[in-house]
Amino acid sequence: MLDSVAMPTLVEQPRFEVNYDARAGKYTAMLSLEGAVTFREASELRRRLLEAIEAHPDRNLVVELSKVDRFDTAAMAVLLEGLILTHEQGPEIFLVGANDAVTKVFRLAGFEEALLRCFGCMDDVHRQINR
Repeated sequence: MLDSVAMPTLVEQPRFEVNYDARAGKYTAMLSLEGAVTFREASELRRRLLEAIEAHPDRNLVVELSKVDRFDTAAMAVLLEGLILTHEQGPEIFLVGANDAVTKVFRLAGFEEALLRCFGCMDDVHRQINR
């Protein structure tokens, strides 16, 4: 007689979405991240981030992070690379809506200074740009 064995259910992987909107404003373009942004997604994030920077070298770039539910040091490294690159070449990157999942990684890694580029909402970014 065979006993019935419960089969484990597959856990759905969190979504990682990158949406790019060049119409975010006269002076900004926007890259919206959603879901898990970890080492698995870091290369795609890097590709999309560099594309956005190269496509509009005259515009600041806003990276929207409010829908990120997991974030690790690989993702942080990509954002730091973008922050350094834009600091050297021109328009800036602004991080918007970073939740605890994001800010905790920056703080634990000792990169709190990068959080100075982090704002609560787009209005805060526009005020910073128009100073």
